[in-house]
Amino acid sequence: MVLSRDLGLILEPILEENGHRYGSKFHVLKHQDNQMLLRDILSVIDATELHTLTKALKSNSPAVRYWAATLLGVRGDRTHTKALARLIKDASSGVRVARALALCRLGDVNDRR
Repeated sequence: MVLSRDLGLILEPILEENGHRYGSKFHVLKHQDNQMLLRDILSVIDATELHTLTKALKSNSPAVRYWAATLLGVRGDRTHTKALARLIKDASSGVRVARALALCRLGDVNDRR
């Protein structure tokens, strides 16, 4: 995936946003800012410790934040709801949706933050 610059792990809305920023979706992973993006995403997906995922929620990359929020919803527990709640005003709509889904999975369906 890294060698072929596979875009499959970047959520489509995030990829669209980045495509506008870098000239096209094709150029997203070619830009200097994103040379480590796929490796960063894969390290979040492969993370075995939940604190790695909560730390990734603060990444500069919305794609990394998306995967961290998604995986906390799948692997986490209710102790992670506060960390997820902080993403309520995230600049990326994809991250905000991942946050909402994660909170629902963790049983926080009455999120009023």
